[in-house]
Amino acid sequence: MRFEDFKTDPSWDQSRLHDYRCFHQEIWHEAEYEKHDVGIMPGDNVVDCGASIGIFARYALSRGASKGVSGEADANVYQYLVKNTEGHNAAALQGTVGGDWTIESIMAAGGLDRIDFLKIDIEGWEFDLLSKVGDETLAKVGKISMEVHVWGVFEYI
Repeated sequence: MRFEDFKTDPSWDQSRLHDYRCFHQEIWHEAEYEKHDVGIMPGDNVVDCGASIGIFARYALSRGASKGVSGEADANVYQYLVKNTEGHNAAALQGTVGGDWTIESIMAAGGLDRIDFLKIDIEGWEFDLLSKVGDETLAKVGKISMEVHVWGVFEYI
């Protein structure tokens, strides 16, 4: 799927659109979240924490995911996540993943009994999200691919 096929806010400036084009390049052409033998398999339930406008969600579905559940915190961006995933086997959740949403509540909202592939890129909320996951829930997660942000977590020397 080409970046131009995604719906975006006409008021977004070229700098912001450039960022989304870069995300598209990383996900669709460089398989950024499918490294080191961690990949999406046909039939997988995929959860996308930090979904933005749905670039990864659509990628996962194109790779054969049977269901996608995506969460996005920014209300303006969320409306484009909905527009870019509607009509596909995907659910969109609005709110902060790690704050408003836990893995358990995402699974419940998406009607999932397991997560085969969990993508996490939530701009510093990663530790909050993962610290709230119980062992029983974590046992229902097959693979995790994550970008970690450590702002304010570690002191810089």
